[in-house]
Amino acid sequence: MAVGGVIGPIAFVLAWAVLGEVTDGFSHRHDAISDLAADGASTQPAMTAALLVLGVGMVLFGNALRTALRPLAGTAAVVAGIADIGVAAFPVGAGVDRIHGDVATVAYIATVATPLLAVRPYAARGRRAQAGFAAVAALVTLACVIGMRYGSDFGLWQRVGLTASHLWIAVTALTIAVNKARAVPGSGENRGPCGGVL
Repeated sequence: MAVGGVIGPIAFVLAWAVLGEVTDGFSHRHDAISDLAADGASTQPAMTAALLVLGVGMVLFGNALRTALRPLAGTAAVVAGIADIGVAAFPVGAGVDRIHGDVATVAYIATVATPLLAVRPYAARGRRAQAGFAAVAALVTLACVIGMRYGSDFGLWQRVGLTASHLWIAVTALTIAVNKARAVPGSGENRGPCGGVL
């Protein structure tokens, strides 16, 4: 399940990066990623598919994180995944822009919350590097969300913020998957306080 946290973000980043480059007049600096999935856009099918992969991947990752670290961090990831699916289901330009915006807001909040809620459990285990990585990812994403709201260059803020959190998610998911594969069945080695592996 944890590998969903690797596959989802990679598919999402590749989609917006490639589709943005091949779309005439599209600016990664100024335009929102959602514009690539807008109703009627030539890139809508591919970008919508990537959003769905991200959403499902985040749900799977969240369930793995709930077991491996702490339920609250995992729940935040699940909420982010469901919201990502909602972003795909309610595209801009289809007369549901208000719903799209509300669902996207939930996705941003949950995406920031996921690494933020992982900081304390890591710190409690004495894993300062992991706690620091999670804190930086959360703070960078939060700063970029604020930049999206109040600054210029919306697209740039959006991409930097999401990439920061998605990088943390991918690295954490990979760590969970690798440690789970290495753990000796029944030994409890590398097992977290909730019985998972991290």
